Amino acid sequence: MELGKRIALVILLLGLLSACHKDYGPQAVNGGILRPDSNAVIIVNEGNFQWGNASLGQYNPERKSYEDGLFRNANNQPLGDVLQEAHRIKNRYYLVMNGSNELVICDLNWKEISASAGINAPVHLAYWENSIWLSDLYSPKIRQYDLDGKLLAEFNLGFSNARMFIWEKQLHFYQGSRWKYLESVNASLRSGFSNLQDIDQIITIGEGIIISYENGNVYHWPSRGGNPIPLASFQLPLSYRVVDESKDRFFSYDGDSLYVHNLQNNYARSPLIAIECENFYGLSFHAPSESLFLFDARSFVQPHRIRRINPNSGTVLDDFQAGALPSGLVRKW
Repeated sequence: MELGKRIALVILLLGLLSACHKDYGPQAVNGGILRPDSNAVIIVNEGNFQWGNASLGQYNPERKSYEDGLFRNANNQPLGDVLQEAHRIKNRYYLVMNGSNELVICDLNWKEISASAGINAPVHLAYWENSIWLSDLYSPKIRQYDLDGKLLAEFNLGFSNARMFIWEKQLHFYQGSRWKYLESVNASLRSGFSNLQDIDQIITIGEGIIISYENGNVYHWPSRGGNPIPLASFQLPLSYRVVDESKDRFFSYDGDSLYVHNLQNNYARSPLIAIECENFYGLSFHAPSESLFLFDARSFVQPHRIRRINPNSGTVLDDFQAGALPSGLVRKW
């Protein structure tokens, strides 16, 4: 189970640790025949550690309806233990199964194509140079797979639980104060970033990146050729950010309120809505429906809570329940 998901980045770590040692009820699955809806928002339900109740569900914004069990319905079997991330790459889905130690590949109807073994506990996935790159929660190794799940290479990064992002056609890895990158598939790892503070989160926006540190300082780095610009007008202690690329803005949540940060205001923080979570578990932006999704794990026991929010007005558009521990949406590359 990833310890990087945060209740405002610190509190959630404690919640996740406690979640690994408690007993929880089984996953609620809707009855009837479930047909994949290409216009639906795909919800990732992480599931409780060692319960094997991870799932994928679909939410229809127009009908405000949720159906659970996409993988179970297509394969007549449960998905597995702890769905860390889900990605759509071309005409396939790639599911990072942290507890089951697998990379599961499905077609667009969620029928399983293959399952490749991870190192120990796969945690983050990136798609770069027509390959799948997978980091591990406990191992410092990174694995490279082809799009069919065949292992191509494995190398030692030097630190575990690496987050990844692509910037200026390079693949970057970071965790804490460590940051390395690859310039090409066959290149050696480089580490040109020193004297770093502990990194909280890095997000790509436009041609640049936003770097936030554990101490709350935030910088905008427009390009590698320039220098990071401190956004001194605000700090984001214990916060979580998600990007809307189409409008050069990002959103942050600090446990009590949602904020919007626009490029034209130098990404200064503007309140969007005061909204509390009993146990914050994730924030996602869905571009097709132009909606924010705020995930609340509550006490790690169902029912869990998801709120859909208008990113322009802050209006809560819906308040609904999903499967076991909903934590995010499918990422489309």
